[in-house]
Amino acid sequence: MPRPRKVVLLGDFGVGKTSFGTRLAKGEFHESTLATLGVAHFNVAVRAAGDGPLAPATKLEIWDTAGQERYRSMDTLKLYLRGAAGAIVVADLTRAASFDAAVRVIEQIRGDEIGCNIPIALAANKSDLPSRQVEAAAVQAAAADLKLADARETSCKTGDGVLALARALVKALPPPEAPPETVELEGSSSSSTACC
Repeated sequence: MPRPRKVVLLGDFGVGKTSFGTRLAKGEFHESTLATLGVAHFNVAVRAAGDGPLAPATKLEIWDTAGQERYRSMDTLKLYLRGAAGAIVVADLTRAASFDAAVRVIEQIRGDEIGCNIPIALAANKSDLPSRQVEAAAVQAAAADLKLADARETSCKTGDGVLALARALVKALPPPEAPPETVELEGSSSSSTACC
């Protein structure tokens, strides 16, 4: 049985990362959610975009990360990304600063200091709200400029775009690493002294 693929939810405080994970994993939306401290996890199975209903789904372990300032250091970002197969960066369409921060996070992930070349999707969230500060053209421009697996408007409240974005990200995930075919046992030629 294949292990779940780790996908990290990143973005500013209050953009809807927890709501995105809850909508994707449970099909639910809660008007009020508590701020995530550290990391929370969701498990969900998602079929790749374009796959039919009988195609196997990919098991995902969604890491919902904290968005507060103290959790946004480069070292914390590296820690969150360790072992990740992909990332979903969430921005709030009603707060232009959160969109700019999302673009910066993507640039950090791909930049020299982290240098992580995993597929990334951008969820431009809260599309159901009328007070938008980010236009659809900016979302599509970011997708092209940053070479994202997907970028689209989403609404965790209505569910619009959430599953479609996740399916597009799953389609862009690299194949899982194959388990090693051989296992070294005690007494083998290895000089390692580590124990299990």
